[in-house]
Amino acid sequence: MTAPGSQFPTAATFALEHLDLRTMLAGGQAFRWQVASCGTTATGVVAGNLWEVRWSPPRFTVHCLSPQRLPESAQVFATWYFDLERDYRQVFAQLAQDEHLQPLLQPKRGLRLLRQEWFEVMVSFVLSANNHIARISRSVELLAARYGTPFSAAGKTCFAFPTPTQLAQATAQDLRKYCNTGYRDRYLMDLALQVSQSLPAWNQSATTATGELRTWLLELPGVGPKVADCILLFGFGRWDVFPVDTWVRKAVQLAYFPDQPPFSDQKLRAFALERFGPLAGFAQQVLFEAIRR
Repeated sequence: MTAPGSQFPTAATFALEHLDLRTMLAGGQAFRWQVASCGTTATGVVAGNLWEVRWSPPRFTVHCLSPQRLPESAQVFATWYFDLERDYRQVFAQLAQDEHLQPLLQPKRGLRLLRQEWFEVMVSFVLSANNHIARISRSVELLAARYGTPFSAAGKTCFAFPTPTQLAQATAQDLRKYCNTGYRDRYLMDLALQVSQSLPAWNQSATTATGELRTWLLELPGVGPKVADCILLFGFGRWDVFPVDTWVRKAVQLAYFPDQPPFSDQKLRAFALERFGPLAGFAQQVLFEAIRR
């Protein structure tokens, strides 16, 4: 479907064997999706556009509700964002060889890892420290409404997530007062300033090795090892990382070391990277979802 005034098809339909919108869109990867109570439809502002998705097995339909802003076809965007070119059957088959992980995989067959814009992921996961999903989502929406670019879609005003340059105009006081950021206000202000001053390097980061990129991230305000790994996984598509938080720490300990004293995060991360290799990031999300629910 191509809307009047748009040169690109604004909707696309894909045939998928498994999909779980609630797990994929409201499970802590991304924070701007609203999943309907039925669990089969969702809307969200992504990449500066308002999107609606529907899951009616085996049909997955993606529709852009702001066609005047669409820089490419809905099919091209959805294929990238929802990682539709990856063979997830092969991913699950490889991970199922792990006898401890295998029982957890079947209920998560509808899980996919999203490919998101890296700066939004940076900000979201700095906000995630000592926080929960509902509050992170609220802060992300408030940041967009205050500092992002407004646009019209589906009869309402929406807001793109702010660019580093836009967010660099914020003051710590306003971030705390208007965006519910709490003590993270100074981190976000300084992060936006630093990133905006070195945008060319960040925009070329797709070619940077994971280890080097992790070092860059750890130099940013408010970014520790767990947040850095989340940014690498969800913002840069690096599956060769293993973010360790409270949930994942508990899941790994219960599944693999139930009778041993707790491991350090560094030791858990090293164990997971050795055990799961290039699929460590996806294995982490399976463990996270299994223990969280």
